[in-house]
Amino acid sequence: MDLVLDHLPADYYRFMALAPAASKGFGLAHDRCTVLFRWRRAHVDQRAGLLLFVATANGAPLICTDRRAGRPIDLGVSGARCVYHDGVWSMRPHDDPAIVPQFFWNDGDAHSLTVRAQRAAYGVRGMRRQAIGLDELVEIARHLPI
Repeated sequence: MDLVLDHLPADYYRFMALAPAASKGFGLAHDRCTVLFRWRRAHVDQRAGLLLFVATANGAPLICTDRRAGRPIDLGVSGARCVYHDGVWSMRPHDDPAIVPQFFWNDGDAHSLTVRAQRAAYGVRGMRRQAIGLDELVEIARHLPI
């Protein structure tokens, strides 16, 4: 499956699409694809500033948001349920491999919407440092093929 967005934020371009086996958005059993977009202004940081995960309609959480309550968002789109997460689970770096990693809720950059509809589940994750705010996430989600 490949996905073309009707709305793409200014200065963003499609970088690549990952096949289901390489996608990790909702878990291998459910993933259809992941599409990565880059920001033209990110001269140094070449990470994808915007990621779109597409999966079968399921109840699996979007990666790095599990066990964390999100805030419901009304997209104004019939048949769509949407939840906003203001961060992602991250691991504290440590030099000693014998120490068990500690996870913390990191609300400094990445944030996401999880959109569930009858035909599919979508994850829209953006980076605040690369000009993707909540309003932009919502606008992208409103244009998904629900």
